Amino acid sequence: FMIERKGRGAREVIAGTLSRLLPIFLVWEVVYVLVDVAAGGRFHPLPEATAKGLLRFAAAAVYNGGIAFHLWFVVWLGISIAIFVGLRRFGPVVSWGVIASLFALGLAIGPYGAFTGLLDHVGPLATRPISYTARNGPFFGPLFVALGALIARRDLRLSRVAAVGLIVVGVGLEIVEGTTIASRGGRFVSSWDVTFGTPIFALGVVFLFRSFEGARSGVARWWAAAGRLSLGLYCVHALLTDLWNARFPPEARDATPVAATVLGTIGVILASLVVVSILARVRVLRRVVV
Repeated sequence: FMIERKGRGAREVIAGTLSRLLPIFLVWEVVYVLVDVAAGGRFHPLPEATAKGLLRFAAAAVYNGGIAFHLWFVVWLGISIAIFVGLRRFGPVVSWGVIASLFALGLAIGPYGAFTGLLDHVGPLATRPISYTARNGPFFGPLFVALGALIARRDLRLSRVAAVGLIVVGVGLEIVEGTTIASRGGRFVSSWDVTFGTPIFALGVVFLFRSFEGARSGVARWWAAAGRLSLGLYCVHALLTDLWNARFPPEARDATPVAATVLGTIGVILASLVVVSILARVRVLRRVVV
């Protein structure tokens, strides 16, 4: 969310976003659907073979990725950019006010719904698979896009120590918030994913990566290479996670040794890196992984 090139107008930003994200979404959506069909729906339920079932399947794919559930990010990244660009013409006061209000509303509906009671009122209004949620909807994304634009336009930077400090503060706040949410019956790692601490943590990560720009050490070059493959890693990792879950089903996860879970996570990340590195070397496939 937090990346923007300087010096582009609204039309150029939206057109560039569509041309960049649409092929990625379509290609990976097809890949995940074909894999699941080949597996007989083992990983995710297949659509009903009716016009209504296929329509709902298509709507779910556009809204939240459908079978390729993690591709919700690609869709809402584009929408969040469009929201930000649309608000920018009204000036910084209005745009930041609306963006902050959306973020606050998302928190009130989502992770803090047990405290505000808003989720009880909003929940019945949404029917699956077409529903706005405080996670996938237009509540959180615009803030991160706006922060990324601010960093790019003003070329903001922090020292590595300060960046790590932001990460620590953000994670610490998220832990406190998670504990508080759990005290009201919510999940400690909230299914909504974003809390007050998340933007602080995200800023720390972005500033940490920016601190490596221009560095020539081996670590810096490794960070740069990994950064270029991050989108591909994101698109691929869920497929390998499905394969891992086929071996260690989520419903039996409590009985899975912690060491196996940790090793599985590391294995999925490394396998994703290998797969994406190979795909990035194929010219026709490079655009959907880099």
